[in-house]
Amino acid sequence: GTVQHATVEITTAKDTPYHPFWAPGNGLEGDAHEQFASINQPAGGTVTLNFNFYDEENHLLRLAKFFLTLYDLDEGSSDGRGQEYVVAHGPHETSRFHGGTIFRKKRH
Repeated sequence: GTVQHATVEITTAKDTPYHPFWAPGNGLEGDAHEQFASINQPAGGTVTLNFNFYDEENHLLRLAKFFLTLYDLDEGSSDGRGQEYVVAHGPHETSRFHGGTIFRKKRH
């Protein structure tokens, strides 16, 4: 991707074992300017991921803001016994879109 017209490399590292529901479904789609990443996880599974950003010379970047959109969070099974969710650590402010409203919460 790009940040202020500079190329940025995004890496994802797992801090816990990762067992995808369907490994071929993981990956990137799109061109260099608009990409969609898929990381699938089976219902009942957990994984801890860290996202890092690097410039073209492989220097770690500290971004003032980072936006992440999550898709397809649902019950996770046809019997309704599972529920998918995400726990995020580290941001100073989070925004959540639900039913046409954006909720903002400042973290201290």
